[in-house]
Amino acid sequence: NTFWTMTPAGGYNPFGYPVWYSSVFVVRALGSFDDHGTPFTGGLRPVINIRSDVTISGNGTIDNPYKVQ
Repeated sequence: NTFWTMTPAGGYNPFGYPVWYSSVFVVRALGSFDDHGTPFTGGLRPVINIRSDVTISGNGTIDNPYKVQ
């Protein structure tokens, strides 16, 4: 499936409309990488960078969520 990343790619104003759209990078279903405005239909896979000296516990379920210490 195609999904957005959280990495900003800029903004654009399509055809001079009086609105600006934010643009993020998109990974397409076959693995290509592109930038696209957020009105595009797709999933979101957030990325969070964590320092190497932190401890993470839990398995990510509702009963045992991830905990960053």
